[in-house]
Amino acid sequence: MNLREDKGYSYGVFSGLLLYREAGYWTAGGGVQTNKTKESIAEFDKELKAIVGEKPIRPEEFDGHKARMIRGYAQQFESLSRVVGQITDLWTEGLPMTELQRKYDETSKVSLEAARAAAQKYARPEKAVLLLVGDRSKIESGLRELNLGEIVLLDAEGRPVAK
Repeated sequence: MNLREDKGYSYGVFSGLLLYREAGYWTAGGGVQTNKTKESIAEFDKELKAIVGEKPIRPEEFDGHKARMIRGYAQQFESLSRVVGQITDLWTEGLPMTELQRKYDETSKVSLEAARAAAQKYARPEKAVLLLVGDRSKIESGLRELNLGEIVLLDAEGRPVAK
């Protein structure tokens, strides 16, 4: 909402957890205006640090997101391909079919305090990695000004390239 509604830099930026049997990770991303890349990255950094610092998850944020998750749960089963996808995910992870109902039940029970505790435990700003795709000539100098860490340039195949 910050980058979309408050700043007007993007049509949408999203985040979510990707969970696997042995590990998982939190991802956030979205398209932003090229000329606002530096400002957008500064906001991403500020938001990540704030959620484990001076601006923990607010009750209205938590309640709204939890309600959307619960109300939207049925969409995972609205077509045969989505049902197959759910079953495939369970099979791949070695989980029983009952996991589908458990996920809904546990989401319904989670508290704001538990969400805040999870953010404190798992949101690690010092371990964040940013992957940016854009016109280097237009965004690199601004990124360097932010001084958020080492910048590694990658080629189209994802291999590091010489600076």
